[in-house]
Amino acid sequence: VSVTVSPQAPNAIALSPDSLALKPGQVDTLAARVETAGGDELVAFPITWTSSDTTVAIVNVEGVVTASFYVGATTRTAQIIASTGALADTITVEVTPLAVASLALSPDTASLLPGNELQLDLIVRDAAALQLTDRVVSYASDAASIATVNASGRVTVLASGRPDTVTVRISATSEGRADTTTITVLPHPVAWVTATPEAIALFPLGADTLTATQQSFDLTPLTGRSVSYSTLDASVATVTP
Repeated sequence: VSVTVSPQAPNAIALSPDSLALKPGQVDTLAARVETAGGDELVAFPITWTSSDTTVAIVNVEGVVTASFYVGATTRTAQIIASTGALADTITVEVTPLAVASLALSPDTASLLPGNELQLDLIVRDAAALQLTDRVVSYASDAASIATVNASGRVTVLASGRPDTVTVRISATSEGRADTTTITVLPHPVAWVTATPEAIALFPLGADTLTATQQSFDLTPLTGRSVSYSTLDASVATVTP
């Protein structure tokens, strides 16, 4: 008597867990259970694994899922499909972005004259020092009337005739992390001094007053600067300091 045993046909395939939440670079393993119509597990059935978006997550022939090291700023998802014959099951893998751990602005300090500009460089990193891109960064100046900064980190020192040195702090912030560059704004050097009137006609013991006007190279009027007066011939005319 010969007995022929027909192999049981698969009726369903089920994946576990039914979802994954990973960070870039993290790994997890899926289990695929192939069952008969009666619920019995069929072992050693060939299973094909695929990912709907390999820029988000990849899966190998053993069901090991690896979240890709993309460095975007938004959460992304991919579907992992396990199939055998006409049967398939799918789970969703959610990959959340790496959190910003530090910002580094450079240069740390700079000295600028009114009218000067400076482009700041910024590096954003996660806790493992991986450089992150496409993150929202906001820039701010603590003295915008003296120096401004645009959305790209370009600093512009406004024209000013003030005589003192001023410190301005430029900050960059992303996801609650921040760094600061200190800008020292130097006073405009005096380039031109003009005395008015240009000529005076006086009688002996007569007097008149001169007014000195100071300007920078770009003709910005300068104020608060010290001025000294002198005469070429004190036997003819004197001038007070």
